[in-house]
Amino acid sequence: VGRYLDSASDYLTNIAVNIVLNYHGLLPLWFLLLVLLRLVLFAVGMAVLALRAGKADPRSTFVGKVSVFSLMVLYAMEVARLFSVPWIGNEQVVLVVMYTVAAIVVASVVDKGLFLGKRFARLAAMDSAAAPAPGQGSAPRRRRAPRANRSG
Repeated sequence: VGRYLDSASDYLTNIAVNIVLNYHGLLPLWFLLLVLLRLVLFAVGMAVLALRAGKADPRSTFVGKVSVFSLMVLYAMEVARLFSVPWIGNEQVVLVVMYTVAAIVVASVVDKGLFLGKRFARLAAMDSAAAPAPGQGSAPRRRRAPRANRSG
Protein backbone atom coordinates (compact mmCIF):
# COMPACT_ATOMS: atom_id res chain seq x y z
CA VAL A 1 0.00 0.00 0.00
CA GLY A 2 2.89 2.36 0.82
CA ARG A 3 4.32 2.11 -2.69
CA TYR A 4 0.99 3.06 -4.21
CA LEU A 5 0.50 5.99 -1.85
CA ASP A 6 4.05 7.24 -2.40
CA SER A 7 3.64 7.17 -6.18
CA ALA A 8 0.19 8.73 -6.01
CA SER A 9 1.34 11.56 -3.75
CA ASP A 10 4.31 12.30 -6.03
CA TYR A 11 2.06 12.34 -9.09
CA LEU A 12 -0.64 14.50 -7.52
CA THR A 13 1.90 16.96 -6.13
CA ASN A 14 3.67 17.26 -9.47
CA ILE A 15 0.43 17.74 -11.38
CA ALA A 16 -0.94 20.33 -8.96
CA VAL A 17 2.26 22.37 -8.69
CA ASN A 18 2.85 22.27 -12.45
CA ILE A 19 -0.68 23.48 -13.15
CA VAL A 20 -0.40 26.31 -10.61
CA LEU A 21 3.02 27.42 -11.85
CA ASN A 22 1.84 27.27 -15.46
CA TYR A 23 -1.32 29.20 -14.64
CA HIS A 24 0.77 32.00 -13.09
CA GLY A 25 3.16 32.07 -16.05
CA LEU A 26 6.14 30.64 -14.18
CA LEU A 27 6.41 27.44 -16.23
CA PRO A 28 5.68 27.18 -19.96
CA LEU A 29 2.92 24.97 -21.32
CA TRP A 30 5.39 22.61 -23.03
CA PHE A 31 6.96 21.85 -19.66
CA LEU A 32 3.57 21.10 -18.10
CA LEU A 33 2.74 18.77 -21.01
CA LEU A 34 6.10 17.00 -20.69
CA VAL A 35 5.55 16.29 -17.01
CA LEU A 36 1.98 15.17 -17.68
CA LEU A 37 3.24 12.85 -20.44
CA ARG A 38 5.60 11.18 -17.98
CA LEU A 39 2.90 10.76 -15.37
CA VAL A 40 0.19 9.58 -17.78
CA LEU A 41 2.54 7.14 -19.53
CA PHE A 42 3.45 5.44 -16.29
CA ALA A 43 -0.06 5.52 -14.80
CA VAL A 44 -1.65 4.01 -17.92
CA GLY A 45 1.15 1.47 -18.27
CA MET A 46 0.78 0.36 -14.66
CA ALA A 47 -3.02 0.18 -15.00
CA VAL A 48 -2.75 -2.03 -18.09
CA LEU A 49 -0.14 -4.16 -16.33
CA ALA A 50 -2.44 -4.51 -13.32
CA LEU A 51 -5.31 -5.62 -15.55
CA ARG A 52 -3.16 -8.20 -17.36
CA ALA A 53 -1.14 -9.51 -14.42
CA GLY A 54 -3.57 -8.97 -11.57
CA LYS A 55 -1.20 -6.56 -9.81
CA ALA A 56 0.84 -3.52 -10.77
CA ASP A 57 3.74 -3.76 -8.32
CA PRO A 58 5.11 -0.25 -8.89
CA ARG A 59 8.82 0.10 -8.32
CA SER A 60 10.77 3.28 -8.30
CA THR A 61 13.86 3.68 -10.40
CA PHE A 62 16.88 5.87 -9.81
CA VAL A 63 16.02 8.07 -12.81
CA GLY A 64 12.44 8.39 -11.56
CA LYS A 65 13.63 9.52 -8.14
CA VAL A 66 16.05 12.01 -9.70
CA SER A 67 13.22 13.32 -11.86
CA VAL A 68 10.90 13.90 -8.90
CA PHE A 69 13.70 15.52 -6.86
CA SER A 70 14.74 17.80 -9.71
CA LEU A 71 11.13 18.87 -10.26
CA MET A 72 10.83 19.80 -6.58
CA VAL A 73 14.07 21.83 -6.79
CA LEU A 74 12.76 23.63 -9.86
CA TYR A 75 9.47 24.42 -8.11
CA ALA A 76 11.36 25.94 -5.17
CA MET A 77 13.49 27.98 -7.56
CA GLU A 78 10.42 29.24 -9.41
CA VAL A 79 8.96 30.46 -6.12
CA ALA A 80 12.32 32.06 -5.29
CA ARG A 81 12.22 33.80 -8.69
CA LEU A 82 8.73 35.05 -7.89
CA PHE A 83 10.10 36.71 -4.73
CA SER A 84 13.34 37.89 -6.42
CA VAL A 85 15.60 35.86 -4.12
CA PRO A 86 19.21 36.57 -5.15
CA TRP A 87 20.99 33.92 -7.25
CA ILE A 88 18.46 31.11 -6.60
CA GLY A 89 15.70 33.24 -8.07
CA ASN A 90 17.82 34.65 -10.88
CA GLU A 91 15.88 34.29 -14.12
CA GLN A 92 18.81 32.92 -16.15
CA VAL A 93 19.71 30.39 -13.44
CA VAL A 94 16.10 29.22 -13.21
CA LEU A 95 15.91 28.94 -17.01
CA VAL A 96 19.05 26.75 -17.13
CA VAL A 97 17.67 24.59 -14.32
CA MET A 98 14.29 24.29 -16.10
CA TYR A 99 15.92 22.98 -19.30
CA THR A 100 18.13 20.64 -17.27
CA VAL A 101 15.08 19.31 -15.44
CA ALA A 102 13.27 18.92 -18.77
CA ALA A 103 16.16 16.74 -20.01
CA ILE A 104 15.94 14.68 -16.81
CA VAL A 105 12.18 14.27 -17.27
CA VAL A 106 12.74 13.12 -20.88
CA ALA A 107 15.28 10.59 -19.59
CA SER A 108 12.67 9.52 -17.04
CA VAL A 109 10.06 9.02 -19.79
CA VAL A 110 12.53 6.77 -21.62
CA ASP A 111 13.32 4.98 -18.35
CA LYS A 112 9.62 4.42 -17.61
CA GLY A 113 9.09 3.14 -21.15
CA LEU A 114 11.95 0.65 -20.77
CA PHE A 115 10.68 -0.38 -17.34
CA LEU A 116 7.18 -1.04 -18.67
CA GLY A 117 8.57 -2.77 -21.76
CA LYS A 118 10.51 -5.22 -19.57
CA ARG A 119 7.44 -5.88 -17.46
CA PHE A 120 5.25 -6.54 -20.49
CA ALA A 121 7.94 -8.75 -22.08
CA ARG A 122 8.20 -10.79 -18.87
CA LEU A 123 4.42 -11.13 -18.78
CA ALA A 124 4.33 -12.19 -22.44
CA ALA A 125 7.06 -14.77 -21.78
CA MET A 126 5.09 -16.17 -18.87
CA ASP A 127 1.95 -16.33 -21.03
CA SER A 128 3.75 -18.15 -23.83
CA ALA A 129 5.38 -20.59 -21.40
CA ALA A 130 1.99 -21.44 -19.93
CA ALA A 131 0.33 -21.88 -23.33
CA PRO A 132 0.60 -25.27 -25.10
CA ALA A 133 2.87 -25.49 -28.13
CA PRO A 134 1.14 -25.27 -31.52
CA GLY A 135 -0.48 -28.56 -32.37
CA GLN A 136 -0.21 -29.83 -28.81
CA GLY A 137 -2.61 -29.54 -26.01
CA SER A 138 -5.66 -29.13 -28.19
CA ALA A 139 -6.32 -32.87 -28.47
CA PRO A 140 -7.40 -34.67 -25.30
CA ARG A 141 -4.76 -36.81 -23.64
CA ARG A 142 -5.10 -40.57 -23.99
CA ARG A 143 -5.69 -42.48 -20.83
CA ARG A 144 -3.71 -45.58 -20.09
CA ALA A 145 -5.69 -48.77 -19.99
CA PRO A 146 -6.12 -50.08 -16.46
CA ARG A 147 -3.84 -52.96 -15.52
CA ALA A 148 -5.33 -56.38 -15.13
CA ASN A 149 -5.62 -57.57 -11.56
CA ARG A 150 -2.80 -60.11 -10.99
CA SER A 151 -3.75 -61.16 -7.51
CA GLY A 152 -5.86 -64.11 -8.55
